[in-house]
Amino acid sequence: MGLRLQPGALSRRVIRWRSSSAGGATPSGNASGDSILTRASALGGRILARGFLGATAATGGALAFMYAVPPPNDDTAQDKVYLVQPKEQKGLLLEGSLLLRIREALWIGARTMWLLTIFLPLFFITPLAFYWDDSGKWRERWASLLLHTLETAGPAFMKWGQWAAARPDLLPTDICSKLESLHQEAPVHSFAYTKTILENAFGAPLEKLFDEFDPVPLASGTIGQVHRAVISPGCTSLVCGADAEEQLVKERTLVAVKVRHPSVESSIRHDFAILKGITHVLNMMPSLEWLHLNELTWQFETMLAAQVDLTTEGLKLEAFNYNFRLWNFVAFPKPIFAHPAALVETFEEGVTIQKYLKEAAKVANTEGVTALNEFNQILAKLGLSLMMKMMLWDNLVHADLHPGNVLVREPPSNLATGSPIVAMLGRLAGFKWQSCPQIVLLDAGMTADLESSDSGNLLDFFQAVSTFDGPNLARTMMHFSVDKDDDAKQAAFASVMPDFVGEISDLMAYFKGRSDDKMWVNFNLCLEGILQTVRSYHLCIQGSVCTIIVTSMMLAQMQDSLDSDCHVMQVLDKFLLLKEVGRLGSENWAKWMDYLIAIDSVITWSESSFKPDTKRHLYTILQGNRSA
Repeated sequence: MGLRLQPGALSRRVIRWRSSSAGGATPSGNASGDSILTRASALGGRILARGFLGATAATGGALAFMYAVPPPNDDTAQDKVYLVQPKEQKGLLLEGSLLLRIREALWIGARTMWLLTIFLPLFFITPLAFYWDDSGKWRERWASLLLHTLETAGPAFMKWGQWAAARPDLLPTDICSKLESLHQEAPVHSFAYTKTILENAFGAPLEKLFDEFDPVPLASGTIGQVHRAVISPGCTSLVCGADAEEQLVKERTLVAVKVRHPSVESSIRHDFAILKGITHVLNMMPSLEWLHLNELTWQFETMLAAQVDLTTEGLKLEAFNYNFRLWNFVAFPKPIFAHPAALVETFEEGVTIQKYLKEAAKVANTEGVTALNEFNQILAKLGLSLMMKMMLWDNLVHADLHPGNVLVREPPSNLATGSPIVAMLGRLAGFKWQSCPQIVLLDAGMTADLESSDSGNLLDFFQAVSTFDGPNLARTMMHFSVDKDDDAKQAAFASVMPDFVGEISDLMAYFKGRSDDKMWVNFNLCLEGILQTVRSYHLCIQGSVCTIIVTSMMLAQMQDSLDSDCHVMQVLDKFLLLKEVGRLGSENWAKWMDYLIAIDSVITWSESSFKPDTKRHLYTILQGNRSA
């Protein structure tokens, strides 16, 4: 369905796309990667990604659908999906006519005056909050005013607040905690606008694309809103062209349709022009040089550009589905049709994990709830396992794992339980395999992806945390610095390096002394202490690395609420061991490690725990090892 890879797709290269631009060509069928890039460029489009599984091109708002796989000799793509967002493609500002530039300049000037007006009170009370306030009351008022100001300023500043809340290496902990509650009565645009966008995006009347379409949105956020619909069977030919090789939608399918709000892209474009101007001025202040404001602005712009362009979210959903293709107990929505302003994906049923967190809190001190406790134990370990896999195995991490984006499906009650192997593994694991739920992760617009070198450093980071190795941990954090290749700044930092290493070592020694206490508290407080130390030494680390660390802390907090006896360090140690074995072994053995993770994470397993083609994969890998 849609962008989903079929078994055997790796042996062919298929690209389908359709331009809805006036007078634009409508190529279909087979094409090479170079030709699709040429055609997209001819239509004035910009390339989002290329050269990897699930690659695509966005034709300046004209892309309706694209399906692509690499040639068979691309060994790296056989195993994982790698998403790339080149730095040269980061810009949101587009060149236009002189009249358009004048209009943009006038609008940006008016917008700048408005922003100065609403931010002025915040600037006035800043000295009171941070320099002359011994009681902390003015600091608390300043944080509340910051929250209100960001809500008033618009979507770009709202998103900045949410992004900044995940950067305790840059902002004080109390400010980050305040920004975590950042919310807004999200706008809801009209159904007429939704209808127009969908018809323009996919080139067909709404009534022919969908058998049913709820005009009232299920939810609305800063970037867009989501509708529930039933997609029409056979609509592939309407979107992909009459000569489409296969029908991607063969039956009535319940889908979620995400539609971008009007003017969001232009509003964010104007705000980034203003932010870049402010950043340029602030960057001249020596006291703020360590923040690398230009780099931070670029990181934030790239992240927000990915969320505004819904084609990118479709690609990331495809990547997650591929990476977890063997994990029957982890699910993501499957993208069907993708367009920069609209995304159609499968509708995933489930109950928000918030329900289980509340139930766990109610029964924490209650006896006679063994079944619920067993279910929560599995849910907690499963959540940690999928996070470890994303961090240590896939280099692609879902970075927006708040409870609203995590759904739970309870296991079916009609599974067979006769296998003695299943019973044995169940006894070894300590609880029943029938209780294994399925976790569904939604909203993949915000992700963190690492380069291979950073992935190795992240592995070293978690190994150092696991063993409380202060000196190695300090060296790893310096590898994450955005100044690691700047010899002058590295030489300047060398003067305080002994103090930095000593403070990190003292921190690790403190937590090692508490290692018999509640492991989750040690884990989260340990990471929080590391980030605070990094900030105090003005060491600016890469945004993707910090996002991954903070996301792991968020998931660990949910895990503790579900099962306080599930030790994060134990799960981390197991994954580090598997990762080391995979890193030292052959390519086939590294693949085998992925299956071991899946087996271990399901706690106990049976034939029904795996997807239908998993046995064939296992057999092929074992045969490959045997012949080798």
